[in-house]
Amino acid sequence: MIHATIVIHRWSLIMESHMIYVSVVASDGESHRHGIGAMLSAAAKDAGHPFEPQILDLAAHIDEIEAGGLSGQLIYGWFWIMLLAVEPEYRGYGVGKALVEKAEAFAREHNGLGVHVDTFAYQAPGFYERLGYQEVSSLPGPRAVEDRVYFVKRF
Repeated sequence: MIHATIVIHRWSLIMESHMIYVSVVASDGESHRHGIGAMLSAAAKDAGHPFEPQILDLAAHIDEIEAGGLSGQLIYGWFWIMLLAVEPEYRGYGVGKALVEKAEAFAREHNGLGVHVDTFAYQAPGFYERLGYQEVSSLPGPRAVEDRVYFVKRF
């Protein structure tokens, strides 16, 4: 486990020092992420902009076999495709397109403004471009094929 020590000094009538310990969370981080999300949600609510995400999880099946899936959420008018994957043997048959189109329909049904997604340069930029997505930004990776590419499709 990695630990880092940070000393914070706070001025008040007297100066106080507090020790903050930062550590790596064990591999079961789901409950930890949930706790962080709860903190963010409370802060957003206090600011008058509560998080009210509408979660969508999709599975595509071919002959009773799960061929792919998509997970995302609609929040503040935009649907975010968080995860999209298609088993290699089913790529090129429209599985990914069907999943994205279903997510877009969900966003439209809930008065969404559009969809955003990011992918790596070696993964699926051409796929999203063929579906009408526009590249809006990218982050360079250690190698060009590892650049992270951000796409948006406005309705």
